Amino acid sequence: MREGYPNRSDKAAWRVVAGEAVVADPAANRVHVLNGLATVAWSLMDGTRTAERVLVELREATECSNPDLEADLTALFARLEEYGLIEWPGAPAAAASYGPPLGAPAAIKGAAYEAPRVLSTEELEVIAAVCSSTRTGQGNPPGPGGQGPPGRQGRCRTFGVCNTPFE
Repeated sequence: MREGYPNRSDKAAWRVVAGEAVVADPAANRVHVLNGLATVAWSLMDGTRTAERVLVELREATECSNPDLEADLTALFARLEEYGLIEWPGAPAAAASYGPPLGAPAAIKGAAYEAPRVLSTEELEVIAAVCSSTRTGQGNPPGPGGQGPPGRQGRCRTFGVCNTPFE
């Protein structure tokens, strides 16, 4: 296993959604989705643990005894480094820099082995919303058969944040 302290890049932002890490890399204009086992491994890559320690803690957290885990974790390290999502400093990072690692979701413990991996990599799309309503007057038409209640002025509902009355 590689020497050093795998550390998540500061340029990557991430959140766990439904047990999978969604890692955004705005500089590369990409988003990556990690499977459950890779998500737990990712949370351990805080620069305070050696690669070997990440393996040991990953085995403990997931109760995984699969002999392929070491090779699969090494492949995950290589892939994440290829994407520029982890760095390998020679010295450990400050202990409190990232907070505690994630616990393994119950769905991983005792489940059939699935190698830790990047499930998908997609281009980021920047989406902007502009009210494009062509309505005039009250917005939602009032009354019978209309979308809005009688006498109620319509409002723009673009992403639920605009709420500007239609003109």
